[in-house]
Order: sequence, then C-alpha cells, then structure tokens
Amino acid sequence: MIKHYLDIFSVNEINKIVQLGDSLVLKEASFGGGNLQHKTRNSKIAWIKPPEHATWLIPKISKIWKNEFYRRFEDLQYTVYGIGGHYDWHKDVIKKPKSIKLERVSVAVVQLSNSFEYEGGDLELDIGEKIISVEKKKGMITIFPIDMRHRVTTVTKGLRKSLIIWAVS
Repeated sequence: MIKHYLDIFSVNEINKIVQLGDSLVLKEASFGGGNLQHKTRNSKIAWIKPPEHATWLIPKISKIWKNEFYRRFEDLQYTVYGIGGHYDWHKDVIKKPKSIKLERVSVAVVQLSNSFEYEGGDLELDIGEKIISVEKKKGMITIFPIDMRHRVTTVTKGLRKSLIIWAVS
C-alpha cells in the first residue's frame, strides 16, 4: 500500500534536513553492495545518523509510521541527483546475513526540493497494472513496501534532493 503525507515536516524542518545533508561528505552512490554503475544509478549520498546528527528527527520519523508497529529505522540516506542523475528500476530489499535479525519492511521517500528547482527526477512506482509518478512537492513523504519496484527518472535540470528512510522489523 502506498501512502502520502505532507504534514510531518515543516518547511523550516525540511530546510534544516537539507542544511544537515549538505554539511556532510557526499559520496558517489553504489548499487548492489558497492558496485558503481552509472547506467543503473547516478547520485551522491551521505548518511544521517540520528541521534548522532539530529535527535529532533526521531519523533518526526516515528510519526511517519504512526499506525504501524515499526519503531526502528536504519540510518537515513540523504540523496542528491544532479543533471544526468537517476536510479533505474529497483527494489530496496537487501540480503542480510542470518545473524542480523532486523529486515527492511517499508521505505519512506521525503522530497526535499521544490518542484521548480529541478526537471525530470520523477519518483515512479510500479504498482503492477500501471506506473504512477509521485507528485513533486517539497515535504511530500511517500511510503511504500520494500519490495515495490520504483525508480527516479533522469534529472535534466537543477538538483533533486531527497531523504530515504527504511523502517525495519
């Protein structure tokens, strides 16, 4: 099931996330455990680690899954897509060793850029019978199951910034 929220973060809080993300060292994003393949993925990322970086984010993130039993989440991925940036069709399911008990169960994508700041860069979700494109709104949170295919189309102008949060169970 796909859910959208616009009331979790204020504009000031979104700007604070961007400021924090931009202050971190951004690295070339990899695909599939360290493989750099610009054909599949072209973006830069940094990891935000609450509470180390931002204790104030914890209650906000808890509101995203307020009616669910997911009270834990992985480190947050701050992602920047420049011109030519994209992430081809994929699922956020990862293989973990059996010794690690927690598994990703849901993903939330927080749009940190205004729609007029970039072109292209659409978040598209494959819901089976059709592909839907998520509305571009600063602060929009889109939640979907971890095994849903999705992509970010190629950015043709500007910068697209987002925050990825994985709930684990």
